[in-house]
Amino acid sequence: MKPRFAVISIVIGSLLLIASINNVQAQWAAITGSGYGITTDYHGEEAPLMSTVTAFAGTRDSTVATIDFKWLMPDGSVAHTDWAVAVTGPLTTPDDLPPGAPEEIIDWASKYPGIQYWYACAKYEPSVIGDWAVKAVFHNAFGHTLSSASDKLPVRATSFMVVPEAALGTVAVLLSMFGAFGVYAVRKKRIF
Repeated sequence: MKPRFAVISIVIGSLLLIASINNVQAQWAAITGSGYGITTDYHGEEAPLMSTVTAFAGTRDSTVATIDFKWLMPDGSVAHTDWAVAVTGPLTTPDDLPPGAPEEIIDWASKYPGIQYWYACAKYEPSVIGDWAVKAVFHNAFGHTLSSASDKLPVRATSFMVVPEAALGTVAVLLSMFGAFGVYAVRKKRIF
């Protein structure tokens, strides 16, 4: 009965891991509905400590001229701000993509052809382990924060996890733990 429990535990753990990986919300796709979106090249993935993270903010609003990027540490304090980053565009999906665009933007552009949008990028090297966030604030040519149709400020945020660097990543560490548990269960069965 015990080996059955071990196998069931491994299967359930694997399914939970797969579910958590596939449950990443598409932050960039918000452009389709609200007209504003943001993502990073590490959205839904773990960023190794001291690696460069690139944030992409985009809009369908042609009056946006600049975007502020605020990089928030795990405790919520502002680590760095990129002020008034000029937008580039217009670009049109699916052919025009920002250089170095992550898979999330590429998938969105393929799914929604013919959308015209503008974007800006900012880069930062997080130096603290934990759950980071980057916030984008959209401004018009006069530096005023824009208002959307619902009278909410067009401020979008996304987060990413900064972890200590492991050779093959956290998934490999988890798989090796499950593997060691499996070897232990098989060896213990042979003894008795």
